[in-house]
Amino acid sequence: MIQIKEDNIIKHFGVYFIVLYNGKEYYCKKADRSLMFNEFIAEEIATQYGIDHAHYELGDYNGRKYIMSESVYDPEKEELLSLEDLYMNYNEDSLNLHLMDIWYFFSKYYPKYVTNIMNKLVDLFLFDSLIGNSDRHYLNITFIVDKSDGSIRVSPIFDNEMIGEKLAINDGIYSLGVNSDSYKNEVNYLYDFLSSSNPFYTKYLVNKLGIISSNNLDSIFDNLSEKDINVPDVTRIIIKSSMGTNRRMIKNVINNLTEDKRLSLAM
Repeated sequence: MIQIKEDNIIKHFGVYFIVLYNGKEYYCKKADRSLMFNEFIAEEIATQYGIDHAHYELGDYNGRKYIMSESVYDPEKEELLSLEDLYMNYNEDSLNLHLMDIWYFFSKYYPKYVTNIMNKLVDLFLFDSLIGNSDRHYLNITFIVDKSDGSIRVSPIFDNEMIGEKLAINDGIYSLGVNSDSYKNEVNYLYDFLSSSNPFYTKYLVNKLGIISSNNLDSIFDNLSEKDINVPDVTRIIIKSSMGTNRRMIKNVINNLTEDKRLSLAM
């Protein structure tokens, strides 16, 4: 655990502060006792999944535990903007955003980068479906803009503590929908996406399911223990249970896709 000293703190903003540790900036927030290990578990899953992510450390400041998130950009050369920031820059409405709306936005304002950005955001959508994250909203979907040439890319992900959320693992409902009908009909967003997308994404997700298997989660817990992040037994039980529910939901979605396709072909 990192001991945060007053001399390390370089900026305060609200309940957060930034510290400089080993030459790197870290964003620090008080650790919620019920969620404090989720960021570390999500980081391990993200590494195995293959998606760019922030690195986390556990810190102590004046006897309180803090989650330390390593900065994902170089402030001297780059600017970090949320999806809301981008929409506000162009006076666009950022409420009830969905993948189709985001595609329209980047096609209009950043056509040179839209393909790469949407590939990354679709991968993020599938990652969130794998971990059951229903808290991916327009403030924690962020982009890095190069100050020298104006190029833009999706930043490494952060703020993943809300994994295994009930709406996500039971109903496939996330903060980010597929299209405008997602919010109107409250359909399973994962089914909505996979049923209207290239079959590649279904196979891709199936190949990732082993990451949230019970045995692999045990390996993740053991790996964290080696880093002095000791996940309590009660948290292990909760995570394994929620990921088990999510695996079943995802498998049901895929089975329903197969059945609906079979019925469609028979009609």
